[in-house]
Amino acid sequence: MTESRRQGALGLALVLPPLLVLIFLIIVPAVSAVIDTLRPPEGAGWTLTNYAGILGNRVLRSDIRFSIAVTLVAVAVTFCLSYPLALYLRFTKGRLPSLLAVLFTIPLFVPVVIASFAMITFLVNHGMVSTVLYRMGIERFPPLVYNATGIVLTEVWTTIPFAVLILGAGLQAIDDSRSMPRRR
Repeated sequence: MTESRRQGALGLALVLPPLLVLIFLIIVPAVSAVIDTLRPPEGAGWTLTNYAGILGNRVLRSDIRFSIAVTLVAVAVTFCLSYPLALYLRFTKGRLPSLLAVLFTIPLFVPVVIASFAMITFLVNHGMVSTVLYRMGIERFPPLVYNATGIVLTEVWTTIPFAVLILGAGLQAIDDSRSMPRRR
């Protein structure tokens, strides 16, 4: 066996366990769920009746539109905040970027359920944000929880670390000597 074949076999052996987990825990159940939705209650043939029933319901259509809108806003805000942060962390040296790098990773270690509860208690009408705004003299402000605003804020807070890590990994490929403008 040649060296390149041995390395190829080793690479396949390393990739195979997570690939099998992905197949059996995500892909097979997802395909099974889609197939189940295409079968009518009688079980004969394939049909889109279940989808027509869902899309024919005004409330469900409204929920789907709400979910898509919240997702698009959260993705846009996350990108707009994390790209400059990733650029700053990549090209700035010193204590402040190091401190920010540590602070932005905190949400990585907080489970989403706990983050959601924390954000509710933080943003609720008698929470920390409303207390600070009230002390600043702002007595009336829009509700920040149990609506799209709270969902977007929580989603952005929990996904910025992932976005910064991914963008930062891509920015590591940029050579420092090429990124600095030359002075004449």
